[in-house]
Amino acid sequence: MCETKTIERFKRMSFERKLISLLKQCGVPRSSIEEIPTQLADRPVEKGVEYYYYIGPNDEKTRPFCKLMLKIDKVFTLEEINKISDELNYPVLLYKGSYNCRHEWVRFRGKRIFTPKPTIREIRKLINSGIEA
Repeated sequence: MCETKTIERFKRMSFERKLISLLKQCGVPRSSIEEIPTQLADRPVEKGVEYYYYIGPNDEKTRPFCKLMLKIDKVFTLEEINKISDELNYPVLLYKGSYNCRHEWVRFRGKRIFTPKPTIREIRKLINSGIEA
């Protein structure tokens, strides 16, 4: 017989999948959700740490770096953004994908984050996609 915790976990996962599907249909990035029940959050916000998410159009004009940022759809710490900036030799928080970029970093002000922490692999891909003049 299944444990109550296992059943509750399954219900939560099922609800989360439905919620994610609905968000995608409505064009809402997961990273922009600032109010989420604790049991659905992937991680808590650490005190004193600045968090940002990336938003903007995804069309034929979108640069490879920006396409990848939108696809990753994560909440980044200022420290993670600065690491990417150091590798690309320009301030990513200021210039985003390059000059005249139509995207923006938005300060995350929620208490719980609905996206997992960006992986080293995802950050490496961003760095490798570089900038396009």
